[in-house]
Amino acid sequence: MPTFDRGELVSIFVGAVYGEGPAQPVSLRVETHSDTLDLESAARVRNLQIELSSPLGVHPLLLSVITPATTEAVPLMVGLNFRGNHTVSTDPSIALPSAVSGPLHYDLFTEDPQPRGAYASRWQVPMLIERGYGLATACYLQLGPDSPALRTTGAFPLLQGSAPGSWGGIGLWAWVMQRVLDVLLQESLGTEHIAFGHSRLGKTALWAAVQDERFAGVIANNSGCMGASMSTAADAETPALLAEVRPYWFAEGFPRHVEEGPTWPDADVLLSAIAPRPVYVASATEDAPADPAGERAAVQRARALAPEGTFGHHLREGPHDVTATDWERFLTFFDHALGTTPREHRTPGTGGSSMH
Repeated sequence: MPTFDRGELVSIFVGAVYGEGPAQPVSLRVETHSDTLDLESAARVRNLQIELSSPLGVHPLLLSVITPATTEAVPLMVGLNFRGNHTVSTDPSIALPSAVSGPLHYDLFTEDPQPRGAYASRWQVPMLIERGYGLATACYLQLGPDSPALRTTGAFPLLQGSAPGSWGGIGLWAWVMQRVLDVLLQESLGTEHIAFGHSRLGKTALWAAVQDERFAGVIANNSGCMGASMSTAADAETPALLAEVRPYWFAEGFPRHVEEGPTWPDADVLLSAIAPRPVYVASATEDAPADPAGERAAVQRARALAPEGTFGHHLREGPHDVTATDWERFLTFFDHALGTTPREHRTPGTGGSSMH
């Protein structure tokens, strides 16, 4: 099996899969919208207004950061959400996007806004706080619709200008995760920053972590094809299917590269390139399109390719989702991988060294 260093691997995926961007110079501006205690005074909730500025205009992004009330010196899960920051918790201190940065581009999904806390089960914020972690999240639909209109709506044209075909959605979303990390480091929020994503945003988290070694680790939940799966099962999604139904997630030339025959390495190589930083892959028994057997195989093979790495995997009973069971396993893995003390002996902020 050919081996690749991380820089070479990134170059291959940029050229054939995700594209390159932004084409325009971009600056960041951050302003605190609100900073309060909530979750029954157990957590500090910061809502930060981020402005992405290029010569073609300014695009706003709402970032919500939730940490234990007693300290911000904790590991942070850094992830994009599907339906708005206010959906990750019932906490009223998390700002509505429309109050800060305008409505979300729901487009093909559903009506705006979604109810507060509608997807709280996927984020388990009280569990994170109790176990001495925090969360930093922004909604990917603030950047534009998850549809072919992505390239002409929202942030994309401001960042790409006259080169609209170079990037795709996953490239844009991963780049924004890196800009969120810029803000967290600038504001001194978090001790380690773990890229997290579910489904298509799991693919995104992996791509962000491969490119940016400042992420101390990554969790890819049910990420499937072009994520953590080998895409070998008969009923699994394939690059050809994604090129047909979601071509705007990828570089403009991705369908042609798929048709000619993929030239990029498999998921096991992608996972191994993140080592020695810890990598966790989660699968579900009823999630055939994401190829749970292929995800498990990728982790096993990544362990052989990068014996210096720390890899975790579990197969949960149930459908394509993120549950409390998943989060219990994620946090236990990172308790050990980040060198922190066991849960019963840990108070927020007693983190250990990261694994850069």
